[in-house]
Amino acid sequence: MLYKFITEKMMQEPGKPVNITELNLQDFYNFEEMKEFVHNSMAFIPVAAKLGEAKTEMERNKICQDVFVTQNGKAEEPILGWLTNTEISKSLKA
Repeated sequence: MLYKFITEKMMQEPGKPVNITELNLQDFYNFEEMKEFVHNSMAFIPVAAKLGEAKTEMERNKICQDVFVTQNGKAEEPILGWLTNTEISKSLKA
């Protein structure tokens, strides 16, 4: 989904270069085509949470692939960290 977002942003104005480093998670979160998917496929945990808690939150939703860390685990707070399903699985197997 992230690749689709970046591609769509880059193709919005053909011939006009887009600096993708200026895009942020809020842009992705608000991207109209993916809004419902994005809002329904993320989990949030507080900064003090353990990795097992991130896995539990991710498993609560079958389509969740990303867990974001915020100060208190609220979606409205600034993102402090990002854990993908792959990172969580690898870390818990080790």
